[in-house]
Parts: sequence; structure tokens; C-alpha cells
Amino acid sequence: MTITDVKQHCFSYLLEVHFSDGYRQLIGYEMLRVYSPNATVVPQGLSKPPLVTAKAYVKIFKSQYDENKLDILFDDGHQSGSYSVGYLRRLCEEQDQLWLDYLARVRYAKQLKDNAISLVISD
Repeated sequence: MTITDVKQHCFSYLLEVHFSDGYRQLIGYEMLRVYSPNATVVPQGLSKPPLVTAKAYVKIFKSQYDENKLDILFDDGHQSGSYSVGYLRRLCEEQDQLWLDYLARVRYAKQLKDNAISLVISD
């Protein structure tokens, strides 16, 4: 299986990915950002990768693909690392469950998913 085409839908914040077996899928920029290979590295001593929030309006500044990988530079300066064809396919196929898992982590951490800045007001 290989990547055959990638199209950015800038107004809807969606990336359209085509694979050599005919499967194609739309996946959100935010999903790609919070599950980017570099953002999902688990630091030593932790059981899960750090929670990435405030990426609801992230855009793709630059992307490049070949048949085996996709590289993305996001407008927040984050360089994704390479999404291997297998990892990208998994994100596409399992995005509903992965998104629910992400939202549960956000709720558990009591973070605001969409806000660029989380404010804590104390008396």
C-alpha cells in the first residue's frame, strides 16, 4: 500500500488522502496535529504522550509526500515528523475512535480544546 495523492481543503481544514488500493479519506488538520508522529512520542517516565490542545484552527503551512510517507509543517511551527503510510492509514481508518479518546483526555485534564489560551482565575 502506498500514498497516491494528498489534497488540502483549506477552507474546511481537511486533508484528503488517497491510497493505492483505492481507499481515500478526509482527515482534519487538528487530528493530524494532535496525533502527529512528533507529538505522540512518549517521554521517559510517562505512560502517554503529552496532551496537545488549542489546535482547533491550526493550518498546514507546507506538506510534502511520496508513496511511503507524508511530512507536514503546521502554521504553529510544529514539524510533524513523517507520517508513515501505515500510521496515516491507521489515523484515517480509526479517526472516530481516536478522536473520542483525544476528547476524553482533554476532559480528564480539564483543558479547553479550542481556546488558544487557557485562563485560570483565582479569588
